Amino acid sequence: MSRFPGLRPRDRAWLLALAWAIAGGLASCRDRTLPASQPDGRDLPTIVVEKTPEPTASAAPEPTVANAAQTSCSLSAYVIDTDPNGLNVRAQPNSNSEILDRLPTGIEVIVDILASQGNWVLITLAESPGKIEFSGQGWVYAPLLGTATQPRTEAGVKLYTEASASSPVAAKLPVEFVTVSLLGCKGPWAKVKRDDGVEGWLAPDEQCPNPFTTCP
Repeated sequence: MSRFPGLRPRDRAWLLALAWAIAGGLASCRDRTLPASQPDGRDLPTIVVEKTPEPTASAAPEPTVANAAQTSCSLSAYVIDTDPNGLNVRAQPNSNSEILDRLPTGIEVIVDILASQGNWVLITLAESPGKIEFSGQGWVYAPLLGTATQPRTEAGVKLYTEASASSPVAAKLPVEFVTVSLLGCKGPWAKVKRDDGVEGWLAPDEQCPNPFTTCP
């Protein structure tokens, strides 16, 4: 049966030839590849589609923890912080840890110190006149505590390079009671710093941790 009924044989042949020509042209278009260069020899421009990177969540900063080893201490000091919000007592020796309590400032508050780690000290008791402000264990930033120098001789107060009276003398302080900030401790020795930047180790018998009532 003819595919083109009603057409003369010559017309049918012509239509078949046209159909084959069209099919061949389409196939040629499908197989054709784009030239790598223009007719004059210049390279065609390269189109680069950049993928926008997906946003990623930034990591939260890790808390800074003192890396120094913990050192046992046995001394007292008093609060010299002036922040009206109080002195933070924290669960760990870093400024990002949980706040256990706040010690009052502007009044006499004496603390007992059990250990030192970096610039932090572990306290076990804090007392103001007639009141226990804190009981337990918590960490306080050492420079916010202080002690007073207590001269025993006319030669003044010596600060040593180490927590030992046999170590070299780092500095000599005047024959007067001077409040120095705490930097750390080792046993009954206190590492202290004066307002002018002078620092060193203060011997136990030249410390006055409660100048309000007990130091002469």
